[in-house]
Amino acid sequence: MDFLVGVDLQDSFVLGWHYNDQTLEIELEFSIWPESKYYEAPQIGEHTCYRLGSLLFEGVLSISGLLNQNDIQPTIDLDGSKDYGNIDYFEKNQSYFKVVGGFGSIEFESSGVHFKLRT
Repeated sequence: MDFLVGVDLQDSFVLGWHYNDQTLEIELEFSIWPESKYYEAPQIGEHTCYRLGSLLFEGVLSISGLLNQNDIQPTIDLDGSKDYGNIDYFEKNQSYFKVVGGFGSIEFESSGVHFKLRT
């Protein structure tokens, strides 16, 4: 997963998540550092580059531990933006994934993961 080189998931903010038709999408404001090919100069007042995007897991089977987003109270920042914390733990072992954060401690099988940036 070379796309995660220079991406700090523990400093990235979870903005939401959806699971439908064997696809899990975790929307994030990624914390991207200079060693990443996706790095851009930080905005004024930011300590690193932050870019909107998502982790998209396809062919998801046997998912457990995923919480319903409507049941989770987001953090509301001073500027009014909402987030659900960070990704505290990320593990990949062949097709097995374990991802822990405000959305739960989820474990699942997936045929692949994609890194998508929107900004």
